[in-house]
Amino acid sequence: MSHRIVNYQALARRLGSLSKCHIRMWSQDSWVETCNRLLEDIWVDLIFTGLREDRDVIQILMARLKDSSRTFNFAGDLTLVDQLCLLREVDLLVSVESGMTHLAAWITTPKVILFGPDYLAIDSSPAMRSTSLWLGLLCGPCVSSEAGELANCTDNQCMKQLTPDLVYRACITMQTQRRVEPSEKLRVA
Repeated sequence: MSHRIVNYQALARRLGSLSKCHIRMWSQDSWVETCNRLLEDIWVDLIFTGLREDRDVIQILMARLKDSSRTFNFAGDLTLVDQLCLLREVDLLVSVESGMTHLAAWITTPKVILFGPDYLAIDSSPAMRSTSLWLGLLCGPCVSSEAGELANCTDNQCMKQLTPDLVYRACITMQTQRRVEPSEKLRVA
């Protein structure tokens, strides 16, 4: 059996097409470094999801990976039901805080969630099969989803200081907690 890791992020939004979302996004360089480290394990496949408009940006990211033969771009191809089925089948979700992370929490998919400007909205405990990465900087939280408020942040240090090494180690920890058999292949979405 392979390990499937879903790596989800609306990458086009990171580039600023939706100004209210840019402070929640992690840099493409950080995604590339983390994905390359995950792909060092021959049993890892990476599955990218997102909106149709994210497809080209995800292709650019995939082209920067050392081994893109084990990466799949499903951006714009999946319905909500398909997304739920994928989350049920993958071994780990690595994502910025998004609707996908809340769906994964509902299904109890193991997940590593990168929180930045928001309050921690998902329990980070073994029972919830979740690791939430949040630095708790003094300038935040600067987004209130409930109130629809957004700070005038132009330098999202809350995301920039989440290092690829920290995210990678969280992924390894989540997999260790799963007690994966060495013969299994890991797919990350």
